[in-house]
Amino acid sequence: MKFAKLLQQQIFWGRWSSQQLVDYKMLKKQIKLILTLRQQRLRDQNISITGFFLEALRKEVRKASRAYDEETRNVSLCIDKLARSKPTIGGPEKTEATAKLESLEKLAHLNREAVRKILKKFVKKTKIKLPSIAMDLSVYSFNSDSDITILGQKLNAYNQ
Repeated sequence: MKFAKLLQQQIFWGRWSSQQLVDYKMLKKQIKLILTLRQQRLRDQNISITGFFLEALRKEVRKASRAYDEETRNVSLCIDKLARSKPTIGGPEKTEATAKLESLEKLAHLNREAVRKILKKFVKKTKIKLPSIAMDLSVYSFNSDSDITILGQKLNAYNQ
């Protein structure tokens, strides 16, 4: 299945909103626009066109990062609520917290894949190298599993 279709299915089935996912389809259209403008002999516009794409990508990454941060807070609150309620092992509170944590992990994975795939597509189609963009985007929260690991450890601590 194509990645853009996978993202659309996630939105259609209500797993995520478009505000939580990188708009991969829009970024693909940006790449097509760059190629179209190149064909129209606007090569001197390459730098500004590329800058336009990169700004659109950064905007999408910031949007997805804010959504990830919000979901992280929600999961943390759910785990804290679990700790206060002194649940039974495997009870409904634990099941809910585990499901939310797994959902957060999937959200991070989808957004990381969207960024990885769109950057790969950009370089392949335009032949423009982007050496510093990976470092630029690595600071966003969904780029690392550290939050998920910490929350998972916190959740597992309530089983003991």
